[in-house]
Amino acid sequence: MVEFDEKFLAENGLDGLPHKAEFLAHLAEEHETRVGEAIAEGLPKDIVDQFDGIVAGDLAVISDFLTKNDYKNDPLYTQMAEKLQLAPDSPELNDEYASVKWLITNRPDYDAVIAKVGETIKQEVLANRDQLLAGSHQLPSSSSPQA
Repeated sequence: MVEFDEKFLAENGLDGLPHKAEFLAHLAEEHETRVGEAIAEGLPKDIVDQFDGIVAGDLAVISDFLTKNDYKNDPLYTQMAEKLQLAPDSPELNDEYASVKWLITNRPDYDAVIAKVGETIKQEVLANRDQLLAGSHQLPSSSSPQA
């Protein structure tokens, strides 16, 4: 998986990039946006809306999801509570479990989606390296045409 950090810049000949912090923040935001779009691709709107509610921390959506998934009897819930050192039924645990369980259920290819999007962005950065170093080009965003 591609990590967008100082090491990424150095490994790809971009350590002389002006405004590194801003560029890395842009890459992280772009990655998050594109991963979200890729996750939603091909799923029914109500399922995507459910995930949006979970991510937004909508207590009604999370509670409904937890109830439908019999979370208290799910070994994953217990494992997450132990690993994260959170009390059962704590809001933090419930939020985290709902997000993870939704992804496992609806996008079991989540890790591959993250990797593919990261690699695509990396290739766009490399294709535009000279312009980026000159400060005359910005990586395209998901809402603009791809370079």
